[in-house]
Amino acid sequence: MEYLFIISIGLLVFFFFSLITRRKKGLPEWIFMSWLVLLVVTEFSFVLYARGNAARYPLFIATVCDTHLLHPFFLYMYIKSGTIPDFKIKAKELLHLIPFVFHFFAKIYANKVAGVMECYDEGSCLNVDNDYVTGFYIFKYLVMLIYIYLSYQLVEKHKRSAGSSRDAIINIWLSNLVKGTFFLFIGIMLIQVFRLAFPVLLYDRMLITSTLATFFIYILLFMANNYSTLFVAERVRESRKIVAENDNYKNPEREKLNNKEKALMQKAEKYISNNKSYLNGMLTLKDMADELGCPQRHLSHCINVAKGQSFTNYINTFRVEHLKGLLDDPKNKNYTILSLAEDSGFNSKTTLVRIFKQHTGMTPSEYQQQVASAQ
Repeated sequence: MEYLFIISIGLLVFFFFSLITRRKKGLPEWIFMSWLVLLVVTEFSFVLYARGNAARYPLFIATVCDTHLLHPFFLYMYIKSGTIPDFKIKAKELLHLIPFVFHFFAKIYANKVAGVMECYDEGSCLNVDNDYVTGFYIFKYLVMLIYIYLSYQLVEKHKRSAGSSRDAIINIWLSNLVKGTFFLFIGIMLIQVFRLAFPVLLYDRMLITSTLATFFIYILLFMANNYSTLFVAERVRESRKIVAENDNYKNPEREKLNNKEKALMQKAEKYISNNKSYLNGMLTLKDMADELGCPQRHLSHCINVAKGQSFTNYINTFRVEHLKGLLDDPKNKNYTILSLAEDSGFNSKTTLVRIFKQHTGMTPSEYQQQVASAQ
């Protein structure tokens, strides 16, 4: 079993160096690499345990167990850096480390001062009859679940505001990452439950959970290898330029719409104009396809061919034009840009700035200043 952990360490180190040797790295890469380092330390503790050396290094093993609360922190920061443009880790972001700091020092107090636990002598908290041990486990798992949920919410929010095909690919990677973490969490919870029901079969809980976590790492690295180019070797400005070019690109060899597809496109344009459906910030391709009574793929195909854009970017074009109209109107000078943007179908300030600049070459505030100077 120890070879499974050793191979995992080798793969983690290899992937780490493949990232750190890249010329251009953004915040997501640095967060991900920091997470990889923590995973290497965790896997090394698994190796020691599998070799039966946990008793020789009880303090190290128990301390690594404490750092498990850092994994949800790295997950959340990584998702945040991948979904929020120009995201930076400021002092307030470090407040997310409070659960880990509290858990760490509370366990030290319980072990070394109060003497109600023996985790640092045993190498891990294995005494299931100890109420303090149970309490610390409940706290750890509850924090993990909360951060998995917060990460999921970030991905869903980014999915609703995706403005390009590249955003869609990012969403797939991040969504799979969150889902994989959640399934790992569920697996560990099931092991805890079955251990209570079948203590003979699951007598070595740590080895089983370590193996499950290692399989998750294998899957994580496999996915990361496929999607790492989304975040590596690109700067924000360059990525936005690439996105804009890809979304506006038209293939001269692309097939033309047939009469049936032209009729569907006309119906879609009429629906958008009459109903102003783009003002609904939650509008999806499925919603519009259902309203038009056609399959999603047919509607997406028609928009791609006729407009050379994705559905989301096509709808955002209407939102930008609507917002420009509101900003042009002197009657709206007392309203904030954000409130006008919400009336135009935009869900967040970060999405608004990115999409508006992508379509106009300037931010909403710059556009507003231009309008004001012209008046």
